[in-house]
Amino acid sequence: MIQNINEINRLLLAILELAGGRNRAVPESTVIRQCKSIVLMGSLPNHEDTIDFCVTLEIIRRKNNRLKVEYLGNKLLDANPGRYYEFTEDQKKLVAREFILNKELLKDIHKIVASFNPNDELGTFVWSPAGEIPIEGNRDILNLMLQLGILEKDDSMLFVNQNYVSVIANLKGFGILSLKKLRKIMEKKIEVGDIAEDLIMLYEQKRLKSLGATKESELVNRISKLNVSAGYDILSFDTKSSDLKYDRFIEVKGSSNNLINFEWSSNEVKVAEKLGPKYWIYFLGGIDITNKSSKEEPVLFPDPIKSVIGNPDFDLGYSGFKVRYKPSTRD
Repeated sequence: MIQNINEINRLLLAILELAGGRNRAVPESTVIRQCKSIVLMGSLPNHEDTIDFCVTLEIIRRKNNRLKVEYLGNKLLDANPGRYYEFTEDQKKLVAREFILNKELLKDIHKIVASFNPNDELGTFVWSPAGEIPIEGNRDILNLMLQLGILEKDDSMLFVNQNYVSVIANLKGFGILSLKKLRKIMEKKIEVGDIAEDLIMLYEQKRLKSLGATKESELVNRISKLNVSAGYDILSFDTKSSDLKYDRFIEVKGSSNNLINFEWSSNEVKVAEKLGPKYWIYFLGGIDITNKSSKEEPVLFPDPIKSVIGNPDFDLGYSGFKVRYKPSTRD
């Protein structure tokens, strides 16, 4: 089993170079020699293990002792335009989705998550050594789940990343869906989020221009692809700025329907607490995936620590919160 997820990049880059940048098959033995010649961070892994892992996830294809980059492999190369050894966050998301839904790995993943228990406060599944239930299953699989961000660690506690709670719930029997259905749900969630961010970028630029803040509108910056742990997606301005320092930090939430219902992770909550009135949530509903558009106006939540938490019009399911708007009957 592969020990370091970054080895996938070494393998893909070796195949890419040997194939002359073309999508053609190259001898496996030549690829292994090429990988051995690429000394990265003093690492000397078992390249055969990396190849087997990539074949299992259909990142590459092996036929007649020749290797060729498959569709997922090409997507991974696209997500690494700098051709770095270290896995990018976009690459982790691509591999995590295939990893957690792979039939060959499913048995070991199920064994690992069997020791995790639902935690209503955190809104996820948690394992703690205090629970006295040891984690079973392949330790290499566990290590990869941590590297890919499927699982996260806080001191000695392990918990499931909010993006994969629904999949783990399915594996543990909390509502049974087919792997095909789960894959579609995950892919749709990512696509809706990307479209929402694109549309909010346009909205912010237009909003600032309407305030006469033309220079500021040109500097609105989407950072979600560069830093997924920032706790917000877009850097912007309230209005004209004398020093052009960002003073509006926007977390974008999107949905294909118009119900205000979204996940607010514990990291995002912490960042919101730190930034206070500079932190905003923009919720955009009615997203049309086919046309990559929405007829709705975004709903803005300034300083959501104050405007959402404690507001009786919202249900807060977790602390990474599940936020649902429920208009009160107050006059």
